[in-house]
Amino acid sequence: LDLDEPPQLLGLQRGDDLVGHGDGVGPAGLDVEPDRGEPDGRRVLSGSVDDTARIWDVESRRALAEFTMQDEVRDVEYSPDGRWIAIGSGSTLASHGDPVQLRDARTTEVVTALPLAPGPLTGVTFSPDGSRLFAGAGPRTVVWDIASRRRVASVERLSGDIAFSANGERMFTRSGAAI
Repeated sequence: LDLDEPPQLLGLQRGDDLVGHGDGVGPAGLDVEPDRGEPDGRRVLSGSVDDTARIWDVESRRALAEFTMQDEVRDVEYSPDGRWIAIGSGSTLASHGDPVQLRDARTTEVVTALPLAPGPLTGVTFSPDGSRLFAGAGPRTVVWDIASRRRVASVERLSGDIAFSANGERMFTRSGAAI
């Protein structure tokens, strides 16, 4: 993985890259819009160490929207139904405001900005049904209810990648060598 390279469309020729970030795309900074009756993979969301996230149109290879954050973008994700976008930023040990933005995927407007504990952001993800947003930072994973925009849980010492079982009943997170 070369972080200095722009996102690439597999199966296309070199030169068909999505070019526009001022620096490399982060290791978790890429997601494809869920299929909502439109051609699969029509839009791609990327996040970069240049403090920006972008929505790309795959066919035209142009950025449709750009969002500037306060720190490098560490993770981006579409909700399972494609209605929301989560953008998580923060690589420093100090908190810098509200490092997670929840945006409307259609209008791209910020719906809410969500605070986290001080520490580097480790990931954002939606629950399989799209009703909750999970974000890891510092020593904890924080859970927000999307409908109410309220924090509903904070799990200590569980900060890292977040994954769910297929039925959504179990959440797994990584912290160092532990799961």
